[in-house]
Amino acid sequence: MVIKSKGVRQNRAYGLAARIALMLVAGLLVLASLGCYNIRTGRVDVGGSINFKLPAFNQTGPHAVDIFTEMHFQPSYRTQEGPRILPPPDSVPITGREIEYKSTEEYQALEIPSAIASDSGALSRARETYDTNCLVCHGSNLRGEDGDARILPYLATATGAKPRNLVNVKMSSDGEQIIGAASDGTTDGDIYAWIAYGGQAGFASALRDRPTTSWMPQFINLLSEEERWELVMLIRAEQAR
Repeated sequence: MVIKSKGVRQNRAYGLAARIALMLVAGLLVLASLGCYNIRTGRVDVGGSINFKLPAFNQTGPHAVDIFTEMHFQPSYRTQEGPRILPPPDSVPITGREIEYKSTEEYQALEIPSAIASDSGALSRARETYDTNCLVCHGSNLRGEDGDARILPYLATATGAKPRNLVNVKMSSDGEQIIGAASDGTTDGDIYAWIAYGGQAGFASALRDRPTTSWMPQFINLLSEEERWELVMLIRAEQAR
């Protein structure tokens, strides 16, 4: 039986690491010679459609070659600050592409799908979705600027935006609410469209096929149809309390 010493194993490990590093550097030099690799940023562009990052040769900093991404090289963003990570353009969910309507009237006619309305677990899932994506602006009680929203001081200073109170709706003169719609005419479809496109301002921009100026994210890119309808159901449930 041959017992290899710890020093021999370490030397072999170091030798393997050195060979891998040498191969990596050689590969980077080949890419650089082809003009598709930026040695300072690590960005690689192949044919205009393939983009990724490789180790960068920085001019400053403690490391000559940045093999692994480290915290001091990573960008830092404040809460809800862009750029937001969105799916690639024209990507299609595994459930298929959803219908995007072209008018306010078409969205206003939509109602909460019966399969979601009758699902006993929909509200609990909606609450989890809300806490993850909406609570920071609209608060734990859905009342926005009238509630306990945590981000309001920053929003007021930076943008002047005031997240909407999602619970309070105007009641009709006899104290009754219209089924499926608030007494001010807001329908389930309205709320769904505002969630999808970033509030009323974002929805108005989408109808004109213009970039949104709304601070609210466009959740059509971030949440599934079912998740957005469950949020509508949650809002309706809170309004009915």
